Amino acid sequence: MRFRDQVALTLPALVLRLVLALVFLWAGIGKFATSMPVSGDDAARLANLGVTLSPVSGTPMTPEATEDEQPLKELPQSLDVPSGNDQTDEIDPELNTPEDQQKMQDILDEAKRRAEEAKKKAAELTEPPAVLPATDPAADPTDEPTEETNEQAGAGETFRFLPAQYENPKKTASDFPEPMEVRSVYSIALLLSKCAEPGLTADSQAIPPILPSAFAGGTLARSMAIAAAVTEIGAGILLLLGFLTRFSALGTFTVMLVAIWTTQIGPAAMQTMPGAPSPILGFLPNHGSLFAYEYTTLMFQLACAAMSIAVFFLGSGPIGFDRLIFGASRRDKYLHGDPKAPASAPPKRDSFDRSPNPTP
Repeated sequence: MRFRDQVALTLPALVLRLVLALVFLWAGIGKFATSMPVSGDDAARLANLGVTLSPVSGTPMTPEATEDEQPLKELPQSLDVPSGNDQTDEIDPELNTPEDQQKMQDILDEAKRRAEEAKKKAAELTEPPAVLPATDPAADPTDEPTEETNEQAGAGETFRFLPAQYENPKKTASDFPEPMEVRSVYSIALLLSKCAEPGLTADSQAIPPILPSAFAGGTLARSMAIAAAVTEIGAGILLLLGFLTRFSALGTFTVMLVAIWTTQIGPAAMQTMPGAPSPILGFLPNHGSLFAYEYTTLMFQLACAAMSIAVFFLGSGPIGFDRLIFGASRRDKYLHGDPKAPASAPPKRDSFDRSPNPTP
């Protein structure tokens, strides 16, 4: 086999492995090394998923005074009213008679009496109920309780009712008026939660989900987000070394399929609301033009998925730990030839053989 044929069958697997390793190592490490700000409904979703949120670094906790705010004026030290404006001097002396004073006193006495009655009723309602002693059903109900019965009633068990308390209530957007900070890896958890519980549109229409409801709450979405980032880092390292190449390529292919469904095909096929542009071919997002810049994300995802499935079928190639540990495959002798095999002698031809000569 010619040298250029050997190069053509050797380098493609190596180049694809290196490109995939660079892409997924970059993406996976960035998810753990960086943070992102969240607020409102996004912060509430992550908090309900069990993600720990922290205030954005460098943001003051108390609001700063703006230029429009004016300092408060100090109140005067003395609030004395001039004697000339004293309104007591303007009271009609005819209304300040003994009969009027007696009526006012009666009104005050009645108010005090009602206040005392209200206090007594409140005290009776707040007293703990006493437990009645166990009585014999055959006893005469008209019998008066004896001294021994009274002692038993005083020693009886009492009960106290406590108000119900709810533990770990669900967070809402109003609980996070200020931006909070969270690791970028949890952006995947936020995406999965929104796909499982997308909520309502602006006109209060329910948006159909594109993932099972199990991703909406609990720890499944958070666990899957961490698993996706770990898969990207682990697969990137293994692809770089050429070890367990097919297994690693299958992992990156799965990650790309989930990304394409949750960000491109799923929303276009199942969450297109009435009045919005219809999806292309029923499942591709419609950005107004087939050559719009918004399709670059979909093209990149498709390219990574295609490279992953190609590496899955090609393997690591001659340059990798898979070849060093597991040896060459059975098809290598057919593709590259066996360098240790002796040169085969040309077949003998008799004088009556008119077939084409196999050797030039």
